[in-house]
Amino acid sequence: MKIRLASALCGCALFQLLQIGDARADLGEDAARLSHAWGEHGILRRLPARMGERGAPSVIFLPIELLSGPQSSCVSVAVMAPTSTHFTLRAAGNAYLPDSPEDWPQASLAGLVQITRCGSRKSRLSALVVEMRSPRAVLEVIAVESQQPVPPAVEVLPQRDPGPIAPFTGLSIPAQPAPIADRLAAIEAKARRAGSEELEREFSTSSPRGAGLVRHALEAGCHRLDVLVEPAEKRAALGDLALMPELDATASLVSLERGDGLSAALTLCAGERTNATFRYAGAPPESRIWLVLSHFPLPLGLLDGWGSGGKARMAAVLYRHGVRVSRPPVEQALGVEGPTLMPMPVEPGACYVAAITAVQGQAFGLALAARVGSSEVQNHSGASGDGTLVSFCARGQETALIESDSRGAGLNWLLALWETSRLPLGEELRH
Repeated sequence: MKIRLASALCGCALFQLLQIGDARADLGEDAARLSHAWGEHGILRRLPARMGERGAPSVIFLPIELLSGPQSSCVSVAVMAPTSTHFTLRAAGNAYLPDSPEDWPQASLAGLVQITRCGSRKSRLSALVVEMRSPRAVLEVIAVESQQPVPPAVEVLPQRDPGPIAPFTGLSIPAQPAPIADRLAAIEAKARRAGSEELEREFSTSSPRGAGLVRHALEAGCHRLDVLVEPAEKRAALGDLALMPELDATASLVSLERGDGLSAALTLCAGERTNATFRYAGAPPESRIWLVLSHFPLPLGLLDGWGSGGKARMAAVLYRHGVRVSRPPVEQALGVEGPTLMPMPVEPGACYVAAITAVQGQAFGLALAARVGSSEVQNHSGASGDGTLVSFCARGQETALIESDSRGAGLNWLLALWETSRLPLGEELRH
């Protein structure tokens, strides 16, 4: 009996080892096929296979030569495991953009996740985080740098294409979008109410893959770009339109919005005339794309001495928080990484806004606090790390204690304090 039991156990163990061996063989073959197909489009690197385990996130660093190519090139990464494996993949490299849905973890389908980023956005792929949902599995990582996005991995490996996935639906029928003319008119009316000095409307045609780009010369100021498409007749879901900017050092991103799938928008501020490129993807193939560009003036309270980049970054912080300043700051300061305590003179009865922004280096987070008497306010920039602000009023005090805390690499920051309003007469005497 003992001999038979031992034999049975050995047989089960051998069967499991054979299964693992078959899975690794299939995975290796898929990795080799994808490497061959993608290698025809650019510089390819197949990283050494690694073991992923649940509860122990794995960080993948891409080779620097893939990320240091031409500014306009693209980087694509495919992470593969056996088809029955579940895991998530997240881009966690240099923070070029504020956190957006495209940086959320992507779940694997049939053991595969592919991420593509182009232009300045490819720096997000310098570090990738894999978190296993299955107990453990071998992971293959293939990355390529190319002039154009490479074909989707599921076209090379059709056995890993799970086919159409029904969207989550409720009991109600999704409302049909309004006609494109009404949607364009609503966007332009909203821009005028917000104080837009100039509006431009144009259209483009998406590529057979539903992608494209638009180049614009932008004057100094803040600008909002709205992109709209019409739903495809045979498309089950509303869509997944995404907008991706490529900006130089004289411009700063305010926000990046993904709408209902048929629209996307971004807002940026430029300190001087600049050339900006906007890529879009997720539109119906070869369809008309409508673009509305709204222009707004820079806040009057910015100083030329900050340079075009400093003005753009400070304007982006003010615009993001809906703050307008019309006079020069009453105080300003420059600083470097770490905590800094700054006593600043204030006038009893006056209200202020203090804003901080990174002007050089890579910021991983900026925090700002202001203490006046017994009251204290504080705020932080979040993961984007590009800046934040606080507002406060001085009652009977003549000094405000401003404290900043910054983290980054080679980081220099700019802080400015503006007087924005006055308390009603006698209000400063109340505590």
